[in-house]
Amino acid sequence: VACSLARSARGAPGALRAGNDAKRPGEPWYKLPRQDPRAWLGVVLGVVLITFLMPAMYNFALFNLPLAMCLTLGSLGPVTSIPVLWLMKRERITWQIVLGSLLATLGVALFCNTWSPV
Repeated sequence: VACSLARSARGAPGALRAGNDAKRPGEPWYKLPRQDPRAWLGVVLGVVLITFLMPAMYNFALFNLPLAMCLTLGSLGPVTSIPVLWLMKRERITWQIVLGSLLATLGVALFCNTWSPV
């Protein structure tokens, strides 16, 4: 990584760059990268959903559901990300990915719903 970073500073081939949206020399740091409107829509949706909607929904669940149920629902992130990964990146979903995410959620569900302090 250090060698790649050193090459990127010199502009050598194989340097780490941000794809086609890399800043060109002389452009101000505050200039937004050039992307098509569909890409910007994805950025805006991601910011709205992840930054605002998910914490609001989680806080709503904390106040209206039992804590064990809320924690179990909060652990569903890996399960819900599998279809998104397939839809957006067309990445191959293996049985190990599905099994791992289900086991993680099942572990939280069992721990939260069976453990009680004495």
